[in-house]
Amino acid sequence: GGAPGLSGVADLSVGSKSTREANLSASFVEGPIAATVGFRRMTTENDLPNDFFAVTNASASVEATLSPDARVGFVLRRDEGRSGIPFSGNSATPNRSTTFETTTASVPLSLALGAGFQLDAAATFSKDRPTFSDIDDPYGFTFSRTDAERIGGRVTLSRKLGIQRLTVGADYERTLVTNEDAYALELDDLSIRTWSLFLEDRISLIADKLSATVGIRRDDHSTFGSATSPRLSIAYRPIPTLKLRAGVGSAFRSPTTGELFYPYSGSTSLQPERSVAYELGAELDVAPHVTLEATLFQNNIRDLITYDFVTSLNTNVNRARTSGVELSLRGTFGQRMFGRVSYSYLDAQDLDLDQALLRRPHHRASATIGALIGKEASAELTGLFVGSRSDVDAATFAAVQDASYVRLDAAIRGPRVFEHFAPFLRVTNVLGREYVEAAGYPSPGRRVSVGLQIAF
Repeated sequence: GGAPGLSGVADLSVGSKSTREANLSASFVEGPIAATVGFRRMTTENDLPNDFFAVTNASASVEATLSPDARVGFVLRRDEGRSGIPFSGNSATPNRSTTFETTTASVPLSLALGAGFQLDAAATFSKDRPTFSDIDDPYGFTFSRTDAERIGGRVTLSRKLGIQRLTVGADYERTLVTNEDAYALELDDLSIRTWSLFLEDRISLIADKLSATVGIRRDDHSTFGSATSPRLSIAYRPIPTLKLRAGVGSAFRSPTTGELFYPYSGSTSLQPERSVAYELGAELDVAPHVTLEATLFQNNIRDLITYDFVTSLNTNVNRARTSGVELSLRGTFGQRMFGRVSYSYLDAQDLDLDQALLRRPHHRASATIGALIGKEASAELTGLFVGSRSDVDAATFAAVQDASYVRLDAAIRGPRVFEHFAPFLRVTNVLGREYVEAAGYPSPGRRVSVGLQIAF
């Protein structure tokens, strides 16, 4: 919630390809109670037959400040959507579609316990239902439905001791999965459990010019066993305009419920990802309100989870490595101009096959320039460049190269009228370029949408 009372903003827009979108966010604050609601609904027909997409998101939260030392809340979110699948390989699929439904609830709690101790906790519940269906499948009516329920929670206890801030905590999650398809009941309340314990110490030295964070995490998975993941990061500011940083750490990621059980692509033979990451970086204020940032990184990954086009299943890459550099320049210029420029070079390799990982371009760059025009009006132009990348043909499974592409997007918001209304215009792919992000799946051409923002 923001200022006391009721406030919010709503956007309504229409566009090409029968696109319709509505957004609403509002907050209400009264004394110790703060509440928020959010809603979004978007539909579009896209460019191909049976290429529609529809999504609805709704959320609500309430937080009560019981005392200066205690807060409790409740958060509820609902997401649902449906999308058409226009083809499979070279065959049209005019009645194939997928749907998803997700409901999530959380109860967060924050307590100041005295003597410098801070307790934060949250209990969570989530229910997912993805489906897949095609009444005209050549092999007969095809459908699959998965129900997954997750319950869990997190608790952390932290305390500041001089130059240190110590935090200890635990995570718990238990998932129940049921899957039914056109053939049989494939899974019936399969249970997965994960326990995690973690410890972190943040240390500030030399009048906060030097800081170090050291942590360790222990995960115990009922299917994939245990893993210990340490991490260390250091940041040093030798002068006020320069910050240097370095980090190293390991990580453990078990396959998600979707990667294991999502209709047709899920694979129960997956192994968890394990990785070691290194990073060096610097941030330099080259002018007032203008920052240059550079980062070197390398990730060594074992059992990287990816997708196998031949089997149409998720699978593991035994040994993989990603390394590269990221550069960015961002800032404001004068009272009304702002801009961002970024570039990344990525070398992503399957070390066992000595070949590039799919759909990961070596070069990617973007630039945005914008201006505040007055009376809350604004204009923004963004350019995106994505380099060529290795891919697989969706019909023949042959190795191909996705061509590089450049895309321009523009957005304009008009001045506010009668204090509450502001028209806006968005154009995606201004130049109408033909390109693909994934081989065989053409991206949309030029898209135009116009709308009205209402503030209250």
